[in-house]
Amino acid sequence: MGVIDGLPRSCTVIAHEDCEITELSRESFESLADNKPQALMPILRVLTNRLHTTFKIVEELEKDRAPTTSAVLNPN
Repeated sequence: MGVIDGLPRSCTVIAHEDCEITELSRESFESLADNKPQALMPILRVLTNRLHTTFKIVEELEKDRAPTTSAVLNPN
């Protein structure tokens, strides 16, 4: 996300097993966006899925905080 918005990283990752990672610099990201934007679709899908999940969590939290109808009609 920091490559996109320029803000400091928002999380730390710890691998639980051996894996391969690729570092994507801001320059590389911008070059992809300019020259091969379709290559960014997997990243956009992940971000979109995470945003949908966040919306669902917020919606559930709002439901839990909303006063019940009986409490609104009869606060005593």
